[in-house]
Amino acid sequence: MYIHRDADCDALFFVSEIMFISSRFVKFWSFVVDEIYMVCLTELVGWLSVIFT
Repeated sequence: MYIHRDADCDALFFVSEIMFISSRFVKFWSFVVDEIYMVCLTELVGWLSVIFT
C-alpha cells in the first residue's frame, strides 16, 4: 500500500512538472508567434503602401 501511494505521488509530481514545462513552452511560443505576426503585419502594410502609392 505504501509503495503504491509513493508511486502515485511520483506520477503526480511528474505530471505537474510536465504541466509546468508545457505552460512555460506555450507562453514562449505564443510570444514568438506574436512577434513574428507583428513583423509580418508591418511588412505587409509597408508593401501595400508601396504598391498602392
